Formats: sequence, C-alpha cells, structure tokens
Amino acid sequence: MSPSLALSLVCVLAAPQSFSDAWYTETFVGDVPAALEQYTRLFDVPDEDVPVETRRKAAFRAGVCAEKLGDLRRARIAYSWFRMNGARNDTWTQRALLRLAELERSAKPSRTGDDELDVRLPDRALAGD
Repeated sequence: MSPSLALSLVCVLAAPQSFSDAWYTETFVGDVPAALEQYTRLFDVPDEDVPVETRRKAAFRAGVCAEKLGDLRRARIAYSWFRMNGARNDTWTQRALLRLAELERSAKPSRTGDDELDVRLPDRALAGD
C-alpha cells in the first residue's frame, strides 16, 4: 500500500474534526453510513471543543442520514437529542422536533385491510442546511 493511500484511509476512518468533514463525507463522497457515524460522534459525545451550534447541525444531519438509511430508531434518537439540548427558539431545534413529530405520527400503523399494517413515512424532502 502506498503511503498516500494509507494516509487517505487514516483520514477517512478518523473521527471528523469538524462538521464540514462529515458533511463532505455525506454530500461529496456519498457515504451516508460513514457520515451518520461522523455526525453522531460530533453531537453525541460531550466535547467542549465542539461548539453548541455545530452539535445542533450534526444532530440534525445525523437524523437525516438515519432516515435516508431507513434507520428510524437512530433518526428518532438524533432528533430527540434536541429535547434536552436544543434552545426553543433555535431553528435547528424547531426543524428537528418537527421531523421527530412527523416520524412519530407516521410510525403509527393504520389498517389497510386483510390484517396487514401499512406504515408510511411522509413523502417530503429530507434536506437540511
């Protein structure tokens, strides 16, 4: 393995040093599972070096990534983080709590006949700035 390839792998596998690293992984590399892990490390572990605003953006993006992957449990965990850590008038908090409410509302099964349960997510864009 060449030294530059080894260095590249270390950079990709290392914890993100910023929200931008995780966003780059999600958006440009297209590795949503890796981005989810990076965002989660940014918001889930108390770190005084990570600004609160960055943690809020990371929590929201983690929820979006989890939804993209169909992991609604992890999406709920990410969005629920705002209940304890988000300021009421903060845009990220409002958006996350809205997404959480939509997930909870859509996760309630509805009868469609023939004893089958139909669970549907809202047909909305999951983009977050």
